[in-house]
Amino acid sequence: MRPDSKWDRVGELKIRARLPSVEEIELELAEGSRASDLKSLVCGRLGIEPEATEILGPRGALAEGDSLEGLDSVVVDYLWARQMMLWGREGQSRIRNLRVVVAGAGAIGNELAKNLAMLGVGEQVIIDYDRVEESNLNRAIFFREEDIGRNKAEALAERLKEAFPLTRTLAINDRLEAIPLGIFLNSDAILSGLDNAISRIYLSQISRKYLIPLIDGGIIGSQVRVQTYIPPDSPCPACALPPGNYKDLAGLRNPCAPAGEEAKIPSLPTSASLAASIQAQELVKIALGYEEFLGSGSWPKAHGKPLEGVLIVDLDHNRYSVMDLKRNERCLVCGKGGLAEKVARRLKIALKGLKGIWDLEAALKSELDAEELIRLETLPSSAWGSLDPIEHLRSGGKALAIFKNRAGDYEEAVIESEWRDGIHAKLS
Repeated sequence: MRPDSKWDRVGELKIRARLPSVEEIELELAEGSRASDLKSLVCGRLGIEPEATEILGPRGALAEGDSLEGLDSVVVDYLWARQMMLWGREGQSRIRNLRVVVAGAGAIGNELAKNLAMLGVGEQVIIDYDRVEESNLNRAIFFREEDIGRNKAEALAERLKEAFPLTRTLAINDRLEAIPLGIFLNSDAILSGLDNAISRIYLSQISRKYLIPLIDGGIIGSQVRVQTYIPPDSPCPACALPPGNYKDLAGLRNPCAPAGEEAKIPSLPTSASLAASIQAQELVKIALGYEEFLGSGSWPKAHGKPLEGVLIVDLDHNRYSVMDLKRNERCLVCGKGGLAEKVARRLKIALKGLKGIWDLEAALKSELDAEELIRLETLPSSAWGSLDPIEHLRSGGKALAIFKNRAGDYEEAVIESEWRDGIHAKLS
């Protein structure tokens, strides 16, 4: 963010602003400037939100109209300052720019939504078709007695907005299969806290086909299960399910539960909290390291590597282990002939100079080396409506192209603008 032009000239006041253990900057302000002017300049230089920032002088927080006379240094108190000590301004900016889908608003979903908001994740789309029950209240931090009978996603999103107004939140009261594809494709990651295998299979299919990382968590009593899926080459969450028995999985209520389980799943707030904490930390690793992974094929050591295999925790007996998981050649999702065997391409396109839909289609055909562009569909998300494709892409939305390649086969490609600052920023 560039400071306003009035700060471009040499000022009468020189003040040092320090974001502890992160950065220190020197500022020049015009004579007569007030604390509000200083805050605006500090936030502009550091790229942080004024509404999440306080400027501290010798006697505490400065009020907007306070004079700066006699002040030579200030401390910047930013909401996410302690995290920035770990990964700097760029890292926190990546987290703030994340858009994620939280599938499931129950015990794990409540903890996930809370953790993500506290980390500073910019946008959460919360999906659940279920309703709040009395027995949810001891495991779901955001639900209240007056929420009983309400849709879980709507109740959670409402409470989350109240507690964390800097997180954009959308609730969707519908089944996963009915959710517009754009909701998923406009997200940087999917975090699942669902209690049935069918939904996990569906999310695994979306994740693999469209190259969206999926972090799946489940609990049963004091047992916790977490798997991070980085498509397309990692084993997907459906790989562990027994081939040939998919018809029996409709009753599988939890990743840790046996097939055919119809009864309510035992649940503890402690295990739900642990699962969601691990999932949120896995998202941080993806946010900070995914771009480098795409470029080099390896994860940066500075921020850690996501889980490989399946983390299984037994809190009763203090057992913490990672179960090795191999790609299943007969997997319903990623195996030979699976639902998502063929992966869509992802393409970042330069929009400069494109004046209309014909220019865009010609550019896409060239970039995709397509024989024919069959269809181009804009993908609205929680932040955008259906627009002209070029304006939609310029606004940060995505589009889905269906095309015929030179070999005569049909393929899909997810299209976005080059400038998009998310974890797919360097995909091409």
